Amino acid sequence: VVWPEVEALLLVPISAHALFNRPLVTAPTSTIRVTVHPYAPSAVVSCDGRRVFVRSGGGLGRDWPRNLLAQGRGLLQVGALEVPVTARHVTDPAEARAVSELVSRKYGVKRPSTDGGPTPAEQATFELLPE
Repeated sequence: VVWPEVEALLLVPISAHALFNRPLVTAPTSTIRVTVHPYAPSAVVSCDGRRVFVRSGGGLGRDWPRNLLAQGRGLLQVGALEVPVTARHVTDPAEARAVSELVSRKYGVKRPSTDGGPTPAEQATFELLPE
């Protein structure tokens, strides 16, 4: 239980079925690092306050998004703690565009104009859900 006035970032497992799956409470100034292996020259992490997204600027042509699609699981590293996550591939174009807006606000990167279809990065967008 976290008091509503406490400033904290919570990573809470959904449907945890083991005693070692516990919520993680960190300071709002904590650095959360997502390590994508192997060889991830282009990965962007963004959050909307409730969800964590990772996406490949190189689209689905990179190894790590293809591995994430095939395996559906990964590790989110928060400091020295590794949190197992399930990766949900974002296939809804509107949701993927909303993540692009998060990236634009955070990094100042404009979404390239396309013919209305999703960009390669939007096609390689995943929501990370704690297990």
